[in-house]
Amino acid sequence: MPEEIVVDPKSEDLLNFLRSLPLLKSLNQEEISLFITALRRYRYKAGEVVFKEGEIGESAYIVEQGSLSLDRMGRRIKIFSRGNVFGEIVLFDKQSRTGTVKAINDSTLLQLNRSDLDDETTIPLKTALKIYKELGRQVTSYFREEEELYREMDVLLVQDGGCAPGYNTVTAFITQFLEQAGRRIFIAAEGFKSLVSGQTEDFYCLINDQHIYKSLEHIPGVFF
Repeated sequence: MPEEIVVDPKSEDLLNFLRSLPLLKSLNQEEISLFITALRRYRYKAGEVVFKEGEIGESAYIVEQGSLSLDRMGRRIKIFSRGNVFGEIVLFDKQSRTGTVKAINDSTLLQLNRSDLDDETTIPLKTALKIYKELGRQVTSYFREEEELYREMDVLLVQDGGCAPGYNTVTAFITQFLEQAGRRIFIAAEGFKSLVSGQTEDFYCLINDQHIYKSLEHIPGVFF
């Protein structure tokens, strides 16, 4: 279980840290001080899980110290470090987590609950709307890039029964070969069943080049 640590709303170090976040760039000092009162701070030991893929969530997190991994379908797809925000989509809509986040080393997180952000006795509506606006920009950019990526499917691989990207050496070889030829490769998550459904979440984008992956890793369904 994570250890809860008292949040000092007058801490200059915390104030300066929060001022540096793009999420809070439109807030003045008084508003940031109010925002701090809605936060809870937790220390996670290396290996501890913050949340699991499929769980219903209602909190977003800001990494104050340490580093954490985001795993999807058993594969590590992203690393969060100081200043990164994750889990923010559930602040708009209570839904299941799309991946598992686990502490790589001892980490300190600032937790923001949706109920606290919506509580006008804690955060005034005007301030909350500024925060939601910045969150909206961030989330919208994710969705826009995802939509554009999957709209431009180039090569689609279909295996009967689906595929575990990266664990199939044949798929990995084909991906590398086609990528070197300038093609963008996708795979159906559950074989022919995915073709019938035809939803974005039924397909994965396979990336062999690490530099390309770094530019796309924030998009759901992109695997290296």
